[in-house]
Amino acid sequence: MKTMTTKCKCETFDVAKCKCPMLKMPVFSGVPDTVWEGFCKKRITNDYHKGNIIFYEGNKPFGVYFLCSGRVKIIRTDAGLHSSIPRVIEAPNLLGERAFLAGESYLGTGEALEDCSICFVDGAYFEKLFLELPQVCRSLVRRLAAELGHAEEQLLDFGFKTVRGRLAKYIYEKAETK
Repeated sequence: MKTMTTKCKCETFDVAKCKCPMLKMPVFSGVPDTVWEGFCKKRITNDYHKGNIIFYEGNKPFGVYFLCSGRVKIIRTDAGLHSSIPRVIEAPNLLGERAFLAGESYLGTGEALEDCSICFVDGAYFEKLFLELPQVCRSLVRRLAAELGHAEEQLLDFGFKTVRGRLAKYIYEKAETK
């Protein structure tokens, strides 16, 4: 069962004192303190336990989720009800932004792999931020372009590399990021 708190965990907003992991996300670098203060008032924070569903495949997104702590797996199901996990998202990160920005339904179900703290921001407010802060827009476009490039690289790897080669690359990349 999820618990819901609508108040920001920071009682009074001060960027220097606020421990919100979203402040550390590259997408939001350079965002003015006044915008953060408004953002903290608009967001809804939910705590999800392991196994809780954050959003369902096929549903329309009404905003964007911000994974502040924990990990979430995205589960995709085909017509024969076979499911796979195309990715695991670790905090701090965005959730559901691709579907929201594309105006499409979620392509997968988001399920908490462990206890998570997740903020939700209404779509209208997120779009307003997008229009007011072009640096956030540019940063998010760069992030999505990098993800697209990574997906293309994975597609090529599946076509041209052996399982052993893909596993070696995965281990190498994970070791490099730590």
